[in-house]
Amino acid sequence: MPKMQPILSMLLASALATPALAQSTAFTYQGELKQSGAPTVGPHDFRFRLFDAQTGGSQVGTTVCSNNVQVADGKFTTPIDFGQNFVTAGQRFVEIEVRADTGLDCTNTGGFVVLSPRQAVTSAPLATHAKSAFSLAAADGSPTNAVNVDSDGKVGVGTTAPTHTVHIANSTPTLALQDTDSTTSQVGYISFRDSGNVERAWFGFGSAGDPDISVVNARTNGDIILSTLGGGRVGVGTTAPLSALDVRGDIRLGASGQFRAPACEENLRIIRGTIEVDGSIVRGSGFTAQRTDVGKYVITFVTPFAATPTITATAVRNLAEPFTVCIDNVAPPTASQVTLVTYRHGLNDYLSDRFDFIAIGPR
Repeated sequence: MPKMQPILSMLLASALATPALAQSTAFTYQGELKQSGAPTVGPHDFRFRLFDAQTGGSQVGTTVCSNNVQVADGKFTTPIDFGQNFVTAGQRFVEIEVRADTGLDCTNTGGFVVLSPRQAVTSAPLATHAKSAFSLAAADGSPTNAVNVDSDGKVGVGTTAPTHTVHIANSTPTLALQDTDSTTSQVGYISFRDSGNVERAWFGFGSAGDPDISVVNARTNGDIILSTLGGGRVGVGTTAPLSALDVRGDIRLGASGQFRAPACEENLRIIRGTIEVDGSIVRGSGFTAQRTDVGKYVITFVTPFAATPTITATAVRNLAEPFTVCIDNVAPPTASQVTLVTYRHGLNDYLSDRFDFIAIGPR
């Protein structure tokens, strides 16, 4: 029975020499073939199968055929390509079948002899480093650990100690996303997905031809929050915001933008209400009301204004005689309270009655 004596399992001298280029998965196998102790000569057919164990086990990948390989003084060389079947750390063993060339293609299995034992696929020095796959150097060799994968599977770019799934460390802008489509058809965006790979939020160009950048949260009851935890400010239309939210320009409100935010030179708040004859509150909030005497009502603001507000009041009923609501001149208003009185002009006496009021003042 022929006997195979391998000289070198794999030659990978050039496999990692040019990391910027796509690499072939083929390698060169050299062997020595003897029969009854004497070197064989002439063309032979070979079949190579890759297994995950030296005996038994399962075949990995497909069978590779080499037809009409010339054997000279027992020695031969042939390329083998098992594809991407060496990406894991598991051992691999090559099982070889051989026959003297009969003119048949080696896909015809007749006459082949299985050589024993299977040959372990050993690693060349550069392949040992590639197999570990813990770091990649830059194309020019500096830095030596441009990309690093730690034992937890975290990827570091510019750092050998990644703290997150992907950790990029650099003193210059760290991430560039380039949409190579035309500038009028850009649709590049960052997609946020749940455990079922369903898109739940995204940021970027959402549709072709739309120049707008969108920030979308598609989760039920999901909010979009702008927060500066360090006590900073958010500016819209300005790079120097003066308040927690500083908008330089118009603000439109409503379902179709039909409303506009009031434009004020001061930071104001408004309290309004309707007070019944007995001092009870008909409408309004942010204050309490009490009738302390006939025609005299004390309004107390739950949250005081920053300074004394401006107050107007109007009678609700259309009485036969003129009816007036005004501020009590005996108790001037303060930031937290105002006293209003109601009376009839003609009789010049106090009369309790229903009225409306509005207080506008600084926050």
